[in-house]
Amino acid sequence: MAIMTERRKRFIVEYLVDLNATQAAIRAGYSPKTARSTGYELLNIPEIRNEIDERLKTIEESRICDVQEVMEFLTSVMRGEITEEVLVVLRVGGGKTEARIIPKGPSISGRLKAAEHLGKAYGLFSEKARVRIDGSVPVVISGASDLEDCENPFAGLTTEQLIKLADMGDDENEKKRPTRLPPPR
Repeated sequence: MAIMTERRKRFIVEYLVDLNATQAAIRAGYSPKTARSTGYELLNIPEIRNEIDERLKTIEESRICDVQEVMEFLTSVMRGEITEEVLVVLRVGGGKTEARIIPKGPSISGRLKAAEHLGKAYGLFSEKARVRIDGSVPVVISGASDLEDCENPFAGLTTEQLIKLADMGDDENEKKRPTRLPPPR
């Protein structure tokens, strides 16, 4: 286990400034002539590397927003609670104008966009619904007297053949359709 000296602690702090090991070694008090190799060696000490990684992780966690923060922001925009400062030019009179900064709430279109993003995040809008049915499903056909003259093209097909037929129509891009039905078993 390496000893964590004051210069090594200072190196860690300085390295986090710009992630430059050579400059961090110089700023920590190591010789400029050997700073490059010293910085490299210091980064390869497990205790120093672990401390740097922990601090970088902490910095990253505090700088990057999480899902909760995004949802709260979108909600406050949707509700019109957020304001931004905008520059407006006002006529004062006598041909003179004056620039002022005034607070402005989100536009209706901005609020709708925030609501749309929230709705998508919560799954409120779905364009396709895929249903998987295991087992049998009863089908009731009304107007059966009109259908008596029609021949069922699927009569005699097995369940496996019907499933294959149903799966052939899943990919809308390829539009695969059977030209004729497979013969019954």
